[in-house]
Amino acid sequence: MKKEKYLLFLSIIFLCIGLAFGLIASHYYSLTYRSYDAVSKVYYFLMGVFLYAGVVLLVLYYIFVNIKNKRKKLLFSSIALFVMIFLMIFRLSTPLTYSYISSDGRFQIETCPGKGISYNYVQDRFKEYFQSAENKDVYLCRTFSKKWYDLFGWPWYLFHPRWKLPYKYQQNTD
Repeated sequence: MKKEKYLLFLSIIFLCIGLAFGLIASHYYSLTYRSYDAVSKVYYFLMGVFLYAGVVLLVLYYIFVNIKNKRKKLLFSSIALFVMIFLMIFRLSTPLTYSYISSDGRFQIETCPGKGISYNYVQDRFKEYFQSAENKDVYLCRTFSKKWYDLFGWPWYLFHPRWKLPYKYQQNTD
């Protein structure tokens, strides 16, 4: 039973360290608005490693406490590790794009960090649109919602300015 307690303790420690790195990364961004420089990437990577390690340890703790058969423990542990590794690779390999729209619906833009279209670029383009708009009550809205199942997003929801924009539902026309 001692091994299981160590797994639980380590998982809690890893989750706390991961969240701390996430808070540091997102707070660093809120101070500098440079999300893709080397410092931010290191914090973001460390956040992912520690969060996933914590989740894996929690799953292993659950398996070791609730399953008594050694073969089933090995099988479920292997499946859990495979799924977590797959999710981490998938999460780190997919690009994050966010789409924005003006409150009047006449201005639309997407961020694509790999192509140099950052949140700052979106803000600059919207300022240009705002200056040329007839209606000065127009404001920028996000068309994406928070995904609470995504552990990576939690710290960003607190500090990144994109999450302070009002949400506007936009139906896909594709």
